Amino acid sequence: MLNKGGIIGIVGGGQLAKLLSMESKKLGYKTHILCDSLDFPAKNDANTYTIADYNNSEKTKAFANKVDVITYEFENLPYETLDYLNQIKKVYPSPEILKITQNRIHEKEFLEKINIKTSAFFPILNKDDINDCIKKISNYPLVIKTAKSGYDGKGQKTLKNEKDIYAAWSSLGEVPCIIEQFINFQCEISVIVVRDINGKIECFEPIENIHTNHILDTSTVPAAITKTVALNAETIAKEIAQKLEYVGTMCVEFFVDKNQNVLVNEIAPRVHNSGHLTIEAFNTNQFEQHLRAVANIPLKSIERINKAKMKNIIGLNVEEFTKKIDKTNATIYNYGKTEVRANRKMGHITYIS
Repeated sequence: MLNKGGIIGIVGGGQLAKLLSMESKKLGYKTHILCDSLDFPAKNDANTYTIADYNNSEKTKAFANKVDVITYEFENLPYETLDYLNQIKKVYPSPEILKITQNRIHEKEFLEKINIKTSAFFPILNKDDINDCIKKISNYPLVIKTAKSGYDGKGQKTLKNEKDIYAAWSSLGEVPCIIEQFINFQCEISVIVVRDINGKIECFEPIENIHTNHILDTSTVPAAITKTVALNAETIAKEIAQKLEYVGTMCVEFFVDKNQNVLVNEIAPRVHNSGHLTIEAFNTNQFEQHLRAVANIPLKSIERINKAKMKNIIGLNVEEFTKKIDKTNATIYNYGKTEVRANRKMGHITYIS
């Protein structure tokens, strides 16, 4: 158990690290950020920080020696860095999980191995794989995604015919990819699940998500789904967390198809954008629960206390945008990013009712 005043190291300094740092103060902990950029959202909320390339072993070692336990705010980090840190101070969730979640092929194969439903998929490592894939395909459209490093719609394309496959793979740099059957879904949901060091699990009820241009636009709770769909999604999320021996907050994203089947889309081994509304909608939130798991203090039982809708502020100045909207029953979060760019998440608003 981490005592009050203990220091939690966070690798990465984005908005998720910012919100984790804000929540850690309420629990009586300090945070120390390791970030490879001089300008990062968590800078003003962490107690201290280290600026270093993630591959700088001398500085990452010094960082590890100044903290009591380590976590990370996003998964696209060098596995080798987190593995190295884990040899000095315990890292949660385990860096070994990234071997699965950093690679879409490995992730789908893991889910297949534990008998969890996903869309049909075809690993693409070379042209022979494409030829084999085409022989097996019966229906278009399909989606091709890079096996690594894609998020918010980056590194993926929709395929409408055979010619599209070759052209898309070429445009993606002929790197390892995965082709997935396009799902004609009724809705998209996510389940935020938390598991502690001792294997206890707490789960937030499913959240309904709407994406625009492959980027999360809004998240709503309660989701407009049946009790059966909700129970199935929660059961699957808990099973994944147990199989991974996960420690911390994790998000499992799902498609719900027209026949009410629940299909896993992807796993995010961290606190998640769709879970931001847990701050206002529940008696505890994804950030507090993650810190509790990492610090090895008891998780809270979860209870929803409000209906809520979260909207991302994307590619817009937060202060200018919020001048023009209804702010009744709203909480506004400004991530403090200095540069406004297209498709960049600058903040979010959560409305309760």
